[in-house]
Amino acid sequence: METAETIGIIVSPNPKACVLTAELLSVINGQIIDVPFQNSYVSTSHLAQYGHINQFVAVGGDGACLRALRIAYEIGKLSLCKKTPVVYGLNCGHIGALSNQIGCIADIPKRLKNAVHQIINPLEVTSSFRGKISHYTFFNEVILKPFANLTRLKINWQDKEQCHKEIRGGLMIATKLGEQAVNACNYTGPEDILPIPDESSWRMSTVQAMSNDLTCDKAFQTIVPSESTVSVEVVNPYQDRNAYLVGDSYYHETESVLTDETEQQIGANAGVLFVEKVLVSSARQLVLLAKDRQRS
Repeated sequence: METAETIGIIVSPNPKACVLTAELLSVINGQIIDVPFQNSYVSTSHLAQYGHINQFVAVGGDGACLRALRIAYEIGKLSLCKKTPVVYGLNCGHIGALSNQIGCIADIPKRLKNAVHQIINPLEVTSSFRGKISHYTFFNEVILKPFANLTRLKINWQDKEQCHKEIRGGLMIATKLGEQAVNACNYTGPEDILPIPDESSWRMSTVQAMSNDLTCDKAFQTIVPSESTVSVEVVNPYQDRNAYLVGDSYYHETESVLTDETEQQIGANAGVLFVEKVLVSSARQLVLLAKDRQRS
């Protein structure tokens, strides 16, 4: 590279990624900071040591890219850096929708410099369960799944006019970034899945909805502006555990296990949390994903 710079490198724990990283380090001329690949919550004190990094290289699958996006997002949110960090992924995984092809290792410094930066605006989610409030950030999608067969969701969102749906089943809100990921596998509405036109839109669709329930609306999908705020209320006659929330690159504001008044576990930061009400909005903090020009 023409000028030395600090690069944070996040490596997925698979043999192919480790071999590629060793080759990559031999061609990058700059300070390399090893950022441990962890699926758990990263504290503010840990993030502070990466505040001077303007670019992250994620070597692995989409999970490594999401992990890097998560760290870059949190660094920007905490104002630990002067400008928004950029994430550049190299695909050593399966899908590779978020990352770039490996190609010639010797060309990677030039590709880092010339990559196109795609603006990513994540989903911010606030949920409540038995009076406990939790906050999350998701990049690909957020999925609300019913815990009991009789669970119903009352869904409201704001566009030009107030919209309302009541369904028996689950709900998915997907961003443009997550369009090529697991959305098609979880969607059970109409045969044709609506494409998400751009980063300023979301696709909202039912998950395992029971369209033959005449007391509820039919399974649906719709494209809504990312400026929308989606409010979901879970209606469950059992009043127990209601529905649960899952999403990509799970993040919870604390590492503590969520328990009820009898100290029984009702959710944890391992990827699932039970909810009664959910509010989804567009995150204020942006993050940048770098793509090779031939892929942009």
